[in-house]
Amino acid sequence: MNKVRLHELKSWMNKALTAAAISKAIRKLAHGKSGGDSKLIAEYYKALDEIPKTRCLFKKTLDRFWQSDSFPTDYIPKGPPALITLIK
Repeated sequence: MNKVRLHELKSWMNKALTAAAISKAIRKLAHGKSGGDSKLIAEYYKALDEIPKTRCLFKKTLDRFWQSDSFPTDYIPKGPPALITLIK
């Protein structure tokens, strides 16, 4: 952890993410690529962003992370809301 270079603190870094900023970042993800240890490909996040209920759930999870400064293990959903069905 000590090898990670810290960036200069900027005022915008203290602001919570907006739904628009999250959607914009998701749209920029490259197809078929995974952005980290989770190994979840971009299409997973893009699918979350397409459905208003999952988009809202994802933002709430990110907000919890932002507010607590740690990964919100007590808030991780066990699956999509009941009304959502996935198309294979």
